[in-house]
Amino acid sequence: MKFLVHLSAEKGRAKSVLVDALDIRQAEEIATKEFPSCKVGRITSDTGSIGYFEGMKEIKKLSKIKKGF
Repeated sequence: MKFLVHLSAEKGRAKSVLVDALDIRQAEEIATKEFPSCKVGRITSDTGSIGYFEGMKEIKKLSKIKKGF
């Protein structure tokens, strides 16, 4: 199952990542291992939120291609 995990760094920067896990606790463990310096905030399995996040990620990727990065 996919979970959207919202993280915050000590300097106030925010990051969202998709994690494949069986439940919310496992998603939190995976995110903590991948980003040990960040605090785990909200975790959701809402398909609307995940779809929106994936869509924005794709748009960002396409805009970088158009700019020539």
